[in-house]
Amino acid sequence: NHHIDGFIREINIYPEFRILKNQFLTIAKAMIIAHVLGYEDYLTDNRLKSELDNQKTWFSVLGNYIEKHILTSNDRSKLSIFTFNYDRILEHYLLKRFDQSEKIKNFIDSNILHVYGRIGNLSGLQKKHNEEQEIPFGFPNHNIDKINEIKENIKFMHDGIGGHERIMINILSNTHKILAFGY
Repeated sequence: NHHIDGFIREINIYPEFRILKNQFLTIAKAMIIAHVLGYEDYLTDNRLKSELDNQKTWFSVLGNYIEKHILTSNDRSKLSIFTFNYDRILEHYLLKRFDQSEKIKNFIDSNILHVYGRIGNLSGLQKKHNEEQEIPFGFPNHNIDKINEIKENIKFMHDGIGGHERIMINILSNTHKILAFGY
């Protein structure tokens, strides 16, 4: 396993890492945040602009559904999104597509749950906890001081899901259809 998940798994299961486990996990969080910030860079922003024009990926399918079935209705509970990703690409896309409208901001704040946290809050959206900082989309990934400040925004699988269990159970127990996508 030559990826970050394998590294984290090994830290948690091999006894030889026990003494430095917390330091290794801190390094892993910093690596993940730097990677996510790098992914949320200029190239991703250009791809999202292209998607707004060409509508060729699942972002547009989801955006069309939200436009047709959610934003025109007062019932925003028709769709809840649980994401296991730390990035805010979906939120950024929706904010761009719907011109930062209050309706889409309310939908995002109420209906998108980052199970293991997100790297930071986007401008105009609610903070998920008091310590969460606003981190602009495309923030440089070489600012190690800022990465160190925000590393506690994210959790790992072995940390649990940050108190979201009750929210998820309530939503899932009242759901009639579940669509799962990703890898």
